[in-house]
Amino acid sequence: MNPDEQYLNLKSDFGFKYIFSRPENKELLIHFLNAILHGKTEVLDLTYQSQEIPGPDSNSRKAIVDLRCISDRGEHIIIEIQRIRQRNFLDRSIFYVASLIQHLAETGRGWNYGAPTIYLIGMLDYQLDDYDSGDQPEYHHFMIINLRRNALNYRKINLVFVELPKLNKGLAELQTTYDHWGYLFGNLHRMRSIPSKWKGTIYEQVMKQSQLSKLSEQDYNAYIDSLKEQWDWDYLMNDNVERAKEEGFEAGIEKGIEKGIEKGIETGIEKGKALGIKEGQAQGIKKGLHRGAHLQLKKTIDAGIASGLEDELIANLAGCTTILVSRYRRYRARLTQ
Repeated sequence: MNPDEQYLNLKSDFGFKYIFSRPENKELLIHFLNAILHGKTEVLDLTYQSQEIPGPDSNSRKAIVDLRCISDRGEHIIIEIQRIRQRNFLDRSIFYVASLIQHLAETGRGWNYGAPTIYLIGMLDYQLDDYDSGDQPEYHHFMIINLRRNALNYRKINLVFVELPKLNKGLAELQTTYDHWGYLFGNLHRMRSIPSKWKGTIYEQVMKQSQLSKLSEQDYNAYIDSLKEQWDWDYLMNDNVERAKEEGFEAGIEKGIEKGIEKGIETGIEKGKALGIKEGQAQGIKKGLHRGAHLQLKKTIDAGIASGLEDELIANLAGCTTILVSRYRRYRARLTQ
C-alpha cells in the first residue's frame, strides 16, 4: 500500500464490504445499485441476506458471495467483486444464481416452480474477452432471449458485469451517477481530498466513511491483510502466468528465453539488427526467468497440496512463505465450493 493513501480501495474485499455490507450504510448501497442497474429496476429499500447460499443437503456444494440482499420489490441481488481474471467466471455466476433458486424453492408438492427476479452484479477489475456493448463497452447485461424471434422472453435472470479498467473518465467528465460510482471504484484509494463538486453529496459520505484514519486498529489490520492477499494472488495468478501457459512456456526457462530473444529482435529492428538482438536477449532472459519462476512456484504448491503436505513443508519446498501457501490453499478451496 502507498503510505500516502488516505482512503479505502473499494476493489479490495475488505473495502467493498466495509462500505456496503454494514446496515448503517444501506443508503450508500441503494444509491450504488440504482446507478449500476441503469433504471432496469428501482431499489427503494433492501434487506441484507447471508453471504452463504447453502445447497439442498450437507453433501452439496454451497455458494459464498460477497454481498446478497433483497429489494423492497422482492428482487434478489448478488454482488461479486472479482479482481483476478477467471475464465469460468460466467459459469460461476450462473452457478450462484442456480444455487439461489434452489435455496429459495419451496418444499412440498405445492411449489409451482415460480422463481423470483435475480440480479447478479459483477464488478470486474479486468477486461472480458469477445464482448462488445456498443456505446458502453465496459457494461454487459446478460438475459435469456428467444433466438428465433430475437426477442426477450424471460426477464427474471439478469447478469450485469462492469469492466472497471475501461472506466477512464476524468473527474471533470463525470455526469451520471453511474459515472461517479465507476470513478470511485477506480480512483478512491488514489484520491487525496474530497473534490469540491462532491461536497454535500452522497459521494462525500462515501469518502468520509472510507478514511483510513478513522478505522479502528483491528479494521485497519484487516484491510492491510486484504491488500496483502490481493498482492499474493497477483503474484501467483496474474495475466503473465496465464499468457505464459498459452504461449507454451510450460517447457520452462529455456523456451521463455528463446521467445524473449525473438520478440527483442522484432522490436529492435528500427534501431539496428545488432542492437535488437542484444536487447532481445536481455529482455528474453528476464522475461523467461520471471515467467518460469511464477509457473514453477504455482506448480510446486499445487503438487504439495495434492500430496497432502503441511503448509510449512510446502513453503520450504517452494521457497516461499507459509502465509502465501495458506492463502493459496484457501483460494483453491473456494474455487471448488
